[in-house]
Amino acid sequence: MPLYEDYISREQELSFHDFRELKHCRTQRYLSITNMKNDMGLYTNFALMMSDQCPWHVQIHIPGFDATMNGPLPKQMEDAMNCLSERLGTSLQTDRIVKLSSFPRTAIMESLANAIIHFDPSLMRDIVITVDERHMVIESPGNAVYEVIENGLRNPKTADIMKKMGYAKLMGIGLDSIRSSYCNSGFMPRLIREDDTFAIHLPAISGKEDRDERSYKEIIEYIDTMGHAYLKDLCVSLMLSSYTALKAVDKLQKDGEIFSMGSGSKKRYYRSKRKQK
Repeated sequence: MPLYEDYISREQELSFHDFRELKHCRTQRYLSITNMKNDMGLYTNFALMMSDQCPWHVQIHIPGFDATMNGPLPKQMEDAMNCLSERLGTSLQTDRIVKLSSFPRTAIMESLANAIIHFDPSLMRDIVITVDERHMVIESPGNAVYEVIENGLRNPKTADIMKKMGYAKLMGIGLDSIRSSYCNSGFMPRLIREDDTFAIHLPAISGKEDRDERSYKEIIEYIDTMGHAYLKDLCVSLMLSSYTALKAVDKLQKDGEIFSMGSGSKKRYYRSKRKQK
């Protein structure tokens, strides 16, 4: 099955000023790109992705700030990382500051590279990064059906360029690297797959006291909303590690905030009536 990258670009008047500048800056050597045209000498969609006229974008939405990246996709990754570095820490949500240090840089880079390498360009939708004080969500168009994509890559030529420029390793350990960056934090990232979208949810990391208080509050809010919860529900929905979730529900039970019924994997947690508002 032909790849979208190999189809003829609808736009043939392309320029590559930003791409040439970026590849020299990133590699410090001559990087030959010979597959931007097909056998008839026409630019392909891969060339369109690397061009100044690239119609796909990375959007960033932070409380009080919105931005859209332009140009070749590798440059958009560079610009997006720089934008996040500059803006996070100064963007306000109510009276709280969203800090870049709350999110592991490795997780952000791997998630964004993953979004660009695997996005479905045929949908003509942008990659969207949404940040608040609790989460960063990197949403990419196209489902994550790696098993039906050759070599697990929807855009292999783009992936190869990202590798040569140092944005991706292509060793099949991207998601593992994202999870590893949260080791011992008490939180875990999530990959959400839908019919035409996949998104990586990165929880913000806080200090131990803030983390504990936050997990208590979120568990209570979840149970109030859903009526009850299994431990697995809390881990998945609130992006908590099993250890953190179990420790939190034990504390909340001792404090009389919640109670449990059942045992093992069927144990459910409910809100104590005297504690409900």
